[in-house]
Amino acid sequence: MPEGAEEAIDGMRTLMESLVPPDDVTITDIFGTEYTVTTKISARSQIKIIRELESCADIDLGVSSIQELSLPALVFKVAANEQLLEMVGRCMSIAFPLVVSNAEATAKEKGVAYEEPSAIDLFSVEEVVSAIVPLFLRVAKKTGSVLTILSALTS
Repeated sequence: MPEGAEEAIDGMRTLMESLVPPDDVTITDIFGTEYTVTTKISARSQIKIIRELESCADIDLGVSSIQELSLPALVFKVAANEQLLEMVGRCMSIAFPLVVSNAEATAKEKGVAYEEPSAIDLFSVEEVVSAIVPLFLRVAKKTGSVLTILSALTS
């Protein structure tokens, strides 16, 4: 583990423990339809999301420390990296399948093309991130797994 990584992980754990993710988040698709989604999802969905996170553990975010990852910086990193963007889109589909399928139905009605994972074509980056980040926070707060993955991203 890189020098200072343990301190950074402990700092992130403390931060995560102090954060209280909202119970619900309202997001809007590219057609203007609003959805209120819960940030509490089933264990099965959480496990699938953790697996998605692990699939991107080898991606270099270009930061030397976890402490450099602010939320706006993370949004730009996700948007700039196709693999991360697709992972976040898959996480959205796992967490909110009915929301994504509703947006897909609207896209079909309007003749708007999309690719899989469709969430990244049917929702803006900030909407996807605002829906997914509370899930990550909730999982991180309970398990600490995300911290391990984030430390791997910055090593």
